[in-house]
Amino acid sequence: MQNRDKKACNIIDRLATNEESIGKLYRGYADAFPILREFWTLLASEEVGHASCIRSLGRQIGTPS
Repeated sequence: MQNRDKKACNIIDRLATNEESIGKLYRGYADAFPILREFWTLLASEEVGHASCIRSLGRQIGTPS
C-alpha cells in the first residue's frame, strides 16, 4: 500500500471513529438529561449513520475501512 493510500485510510478511519465517539457522548447526554433523552438519542443514532457513510465511502474509493 502506498503512503498516500495509508494516509487516506487513516483519515477515513479517524473520521468514522470520531463520529462514533460523538455518538457515545450523545448517549451519555441522553442518560444524564432524561428530559431530553429522545433528542440526544436521535443525535446519537445520526452519528452512527455518519460513521457508516464514511466507512462506505472509504470502501468505494478503495481504502479498507
